[in-house]
Amino acid sequence: EAKSCYLNYKADNHFLDFDDLEEEFTGKLRDHDYAAALKNRYDWVLVDEFQDLNAIQLGIVRAISQESYFFGVGDEDQCIYEFRGSDSRAMVNFQEYFPDGRKLYLKYNYRSSATIVACANSIIVHNLLRNNKVIVNSRRDETKIRLLQVKDEADQARRLGELVLK
Repeated sequence: EAKSCYLNYKADNHFLDFDDLEEEFTGKLRDHDYAAALKNRYDWVLVDEFQDLNAIQLGIVRAISQESYFFGVGDEDQCIYEFRGSDSRAMVNFQEYFPDGRKLYLKYNYRSSATIVACANSIIVHNLLRNNKVIVNSRRDETKIRLLQVKDEADQARRLGELVLK
């Protein structure tokens, strides 16, 4: 009922949401003249947070960057939007989508301490869909980490509250 109400509201008011815009633009790319003009318009195409593209967005990027230099920046280990359609396979299988491209890995984490990077690496290495890469820290300061195993969100909130109040 809520979805039907939302769809009717959009239609009645001639509104488009983000998903609609993606579909509309994909439809425009099917027009050969429009697509050709767009492909020739840009020398460079840059996509930040490349790991968060969904299938439609990846199709758009591939279509508009055919005659351009393409530069994607991302980290499949930071793909946190799978619940809304993001698919990090384009990061992992980059050569399949961009055969003339190449991957460059940033090795150094300049933000986090050795302890945090080591802890993150020990967890991230278990991700099933990822590029095999090594991340090392550049900061030599040590940070203390306390790992907590919790049963659920309520337990997590209670335990964190106890730690903060200490």
